[in-house]
Amino acid sequence: MKTNFTKLFRYLILALLVYMPVFGFMDDMPIRVYDESRLAINAYEMTKTGQLLRVTCGYHTDYENMKPPLMIWLQAGCMKMFGAGEIAVRLPTAFAAFFTCIILLVFCEKYLGSFWLGFIAVVALITTNGYIHYHVARSGDYDTMLTCFTTLSALLFFVYCETEKTKWLYLFFAALTFAFFTKGIASLLFSPAYIIYALMRKRFLPLLTNKHFYLGMFGFLGLACGYYAAREYLDPGYFWKLNDNELVGRYFVGDKTKSEINFRFYYDELIESYIYDRYFLIPCGFVIGFFSKNKRLKQTSLYLFIVCVTFYIILSIARTQLYWYDAPLYPLLSIFVALFVHWVFDALKNASFTNYFTHNAVPYVFLFLVILFPYQKIWHKTYKPGEIHPWDKDYYALSYFLKEAVNGNYNLNNAHLLHEGYRAHCDFYTNILNDRGVNVDFKDWHSLVPGDTVIAFQQSVKDYLCRHYRYTSKKLKGIVAQYSITEKYTTVNDSTDCNAQNETGKKSGQFSN
Repeated sequence: MKTNFTKLFRYLILALLVYMPVFGFMDDMPIRVYDESRLAINAYEMTKTGQLLRVTCGYHTDYENMKPPLMIWLQAGCMKMFGAGEIAVRLPTAFAAFFTCIILLVFCEKYLGSFWLGFIAVVALITTNGYIHYHVARSGDYDTMLTCFTTLSALLFFVYCETEKTKWLYLFFAALTFAFFTKGIASLLFSPAYIIYALMRKRFLPLLTNKHFYLGMFGFLGLACGYYAAREYLDPGYFWKLNDNELVGRYFVGDKTKSEINFRFYYDELIESYIYDRYFLIPCGFVIGFFSKNKRLKQTSLYLFIVCVTFYIILSIARTQLYWYDAPLYPLLSIFVALFVHWVFDALKNASFTNYFTHNAVPYVFLFLVILFPYQKIWHKTYKPGEIHPWDKDYYALSYFLKEAVNGNYNLNNAHLLHEGYRAHCDFYTNILNDRGVNVDFKDWHSLVPGDTVIAFQQSVKDYLCRHYRYTSKKLKGIVAQYSITEKYTTVNDSTDCNAQNETGKKSGQFSN
C-alpha cells in the first residue's frame, strides 16, 4: 500500500510540474500571426462548411496552407465543444505536448527501467525554452503535434529493432501515419536515420523480407496517397501546387540561395537561444549512455545520436530555415540531458557517505536544485505571459483590443477596422464578434465616407486619416484609437503635423478625448 502511494505521489508531482508550462494561461495571448492565425481561420471555417477535406481561408481553397488536416480537425472539434477562441486553437497543441511527456516517461520507465530517468527527461523537455515557446508548445501550430508523433514513431522503431516484435512495427507505422496527417512530408525526415540504424543492427534485410513491414508500409502509403488523391479530386491541380509549396519548393527552393544556407543556423539557435543553460549536458549524456554497461542504454544513446545528427543535417542543407523546424529534436535531446543528470542522481543514491543517513535525501535535494532554476524561468515565461517580445505590444495592439472586445469590454457594433498587411489573426476575432451579432468588419481607409466610425492603430494609417479626413477621435487602448469621420478633404491636407497630432490628440480641433 505504501509503495503504491509513493508511486502515485511521484506521478502527481510530475503532473503538477508539467501543468503550468503546457496548459497554464494558454489563452492569455491573442492569436499569433501567420501559421497559428491561418490554422485558426481554417478550423473556424471548417466548423461552418462541414468540409473535412477541403481546407479554406476566406471560404476559398487555401493554397497557402496545404498540409494534411489532422491539426485543423482537432481545432475545429475543440471549437465545436468549447466555442471559437484561443483555448480551442491551442488545446490540441497542449495535449500533444502532454502526450509527448507521457511518451518519454513510458519509454524510460518501461523500456529503460527507470522512472527517475523519465521524470528528469520530462522536466528537461518542459523547461527547454525553445520547446515551451511561440510556434511550438505555446501556440496552435503544427510543430508540437508533429514532434509528438515523430518522437513516438522514432522510439517505436527503435524498440522494434531491439525486440523484433511485430506489434511495435505496426504501432510505428500508425504513429508515422498520424505524423503525416499532421505535417505531411515533414513526418518522413527521420527516415534516413531509421535506415542507417537498421543497417547497423542488421535489421534492414530482415525488414525487406518481413510481410508485416509491407502491410504496415502499404497501409501508410495507401492512406497518404488516398488523401492526396481525394484533394486532387476536390481541387484539380492541387498536387502540383502542393509540390511547389510543400515538397520540392520548400526544401530545394525556399527563401535562401545556396550561398545563403547557414549550416550553423540550428546549432546557434539551440545553443544561444533555447538550451543555452544545459547544452553541455547533451554530449555528457551521450558519453554516459554510450559507455554504459547497460546494453539498452548503450543502444538507445547510439540510436538517438544517429537520429539527431541525421535530422540536423537534413534541416541544415534545406533552402528554408526556420527556428521551429528543429522542434522534433527537443524530446530526444532531453533524454541525453536526463542520462547525465540521472547518472549523478544514481551516484548520490549509492555513495558510501549515505550510510550515515537513515533516509538518504541527498540525490533528491540534488535533483531539486538542478530543476529549480530552469523551472523558475519557464514559470515566469508562462505565468500570464503577456507579450513574448517587447515589440509585440504595438504589433499585436489590435489583436489585444479585439480579444477584449470578444470578452465584452468594448462595443464595436457598426465599426470598421483599419489594418495594413496580413490580418488573419484579427479576422479570427471579427468572425467571433460577427457570430455574436456584432456588426464589425475591415474597410479600406482610402474609401471612408462621413459617418463612418473606424478603429486604427498603425501610424501609417493614422497619418493617412490625418491628411485626408476631418474627424473626431478618442483613445481606446494603448495605440488603438477610434475615429468618427465627419468630412473628406478634397485635397490632401499637408499642413497638419500628424505625428504631433496623433501623439497629443488635441491639435487642429479634430480630437475630442
